[in-house]
Amino acid sequence: MDGMISAITNPVDGECQVTVQVSSAKVSEGFFVKSILLYAQDPDDGDVPYTYLVLENEPEWIRPSSAIVGKFATFDLIAAVGAVDTVKASIDPESLVTAKDLARHNTDTEAHPSLRPVTVEITVPAEAWQEDESGGDYGFSAVVDCVDAAVSNVPIVTLDKACLKAAGDAGLCPTVEALDGSLHLWATAKPASELTGWVTLLGPGSGAGGGGISLPVATEDILGGIKASDSLTVDPDGTAHSVPDVATDQEVSDMLRQVFDLQD
Repeated sequence: MDGMISAITNPVDGECQVTVQVSSAKVSEGFFVKSILLYAQDPDDGDVPYTYLVLENEPEWIRPSSAIVGKFATFDLIAAVGAVDTVKASIDPESLVTAKDLARHNTDTEAHPSLRPVTVEITVPAEAWQEDESGGDYGFSAVVDCVDAAVSNVPIVTLDKACLKAAGDAGLCPTVEALDGSLHLWATAKPASELTGWVTLLGPGSGAGGGGISLPVATEDILGGIKASDSLTVDPDGTAHSVPDVATDQEVSDMLRQVFDLQD
């Protein structure tokens, strides 16, 4: 039967490791895996046998799909590639991701670059605001340059604390539209001064429940992200409340006994 190529790595120069999976999911009759043959594509002759893994001394039994317990086996083939710069493999879309593969993927800083949040500074000049002719609730809009933005992004804007009054007085719309290379903002009136802050661009498919959101850390002068703790709770709508330091019944009793010299 055909094995499923699930991964390819380059452990050392001159070699590549191809991981092959064999599952009993589509096996009608059980059989022993006695060998695995890896094919390579020759530019002149097409697919040719390239690496042969011998398992006759310790064959692997693959159960049929009708068995109560299925079988899933993985094999690593080391192929010599010499001075070849690049080796590509056709990864089977039905192959399974192992816990080891997933852990390696989760720590890969180069994985899914389009989905990683990017936070950049933005400035919306007061003169950038123009009358909006779309006929909506917001009579003014502004388009500002943002080279990192793309239509597929979900933008989250965090304004400087010093700009919050101007934004509030102008009725700044909480929704921002990402365009290719720019951002589109709306307001009910022209802000009296420029607005500065940060925008976090989330990749397609990410969001509050699907990926990490990177916000500036909140300070005395910067509006940003905070974390809940034992002394701070956050409602489902995002409202934060401080948790009062309330004494327990036992602590109150101990205090009264000390003050009034009471006995149990």
